[in-house]
Amino acid sequence: MESEKSQDWESLFGSDDDTFVNEYGSRDEYEEDLVSSFFTDSSDDDLESFDSVLTSVDQQSSQNDTKKGWTQISPSEIPGLTYIPNVLPPSVQDELIQCLPDGILDRSTGRQAHLYRPFAPVLQNLMQNFIPSAFKKQVWEGKDAEAIIMQVYNPGDGIIPHVDLPMFDDGIVIFSLLSDITMEFTQPSSKRKASVLLEKGSLTIMEGEARYQWLHGIPFRTGDWTNGTWIPRAQRCSITMRRIGLNKMFG
Repeated sequence: MESEKSQDWESLFGSDDDTFVNEYGSRDEYEEDLVSSFFTDSSDDDLESFDSVLTSVDQQSSQNDTKKGWTQISPSEIPGLTYIPNVLPPSVQDELIQCLPDGILDRSTGRQAHLYRPFAPVLQNLMQNFIPSAFKKQVWEGKDAEAIIMQVYNPGDGIIPHVDLPMFDDGIVIFSLLSDITMEFTQPSSKRKASVLLEKGSLTIMEGEARYQWLHGIPFRTGDWTNGTWIPRAQRCSITMRRIGLNKMFG
């Protein structure tokens, strides 16, 4: 398992620094953007103008990928990536929305909340009844999550491609609420990519190779292509659950 958990740049991006720089810029810039871009706000006018450009770019994305030598694959081809739609009944989704911290859905405020044990009953119910028991037994050793992040995405928000911090153990669980959004998985060293539409009420699990050897991110745009149709985004909330590694500290 140790080689699987390797966080060295070469395992993710290949040994050629030029490949990384061409795709992402310098490694220092990548790390800075990874921290700062999580909380970027945009006005409605800016988003409308910017989205018109993004729509045009998206229409040409398949051609650009071909020129760069990228191969689009099915998410099912990524070992350790599990996507299950319609896991959460509407009643459970409503309960979770009701337990969100005050103001988190207000576009003028911060959009992220960090939670640690003990968790509210509605979150305990989520862990005990809606995460596959086989995953909890094999990856989380029969235990529940120790850290939860509730994150709200307004139209235009996104996350640059990244691998979750090594302080967290294997196994990342994501529940999606309110609306759908596209998450992209990329592996620059092999020039492969996959897109997953995270529907509201769905569950996404990343473990093993999917967690450590693939980048995941959400494009910064106000809509997504779904079956050839541009669908404007609405506000979305994700609930991400992780376990913290032994002898790991924040900061």
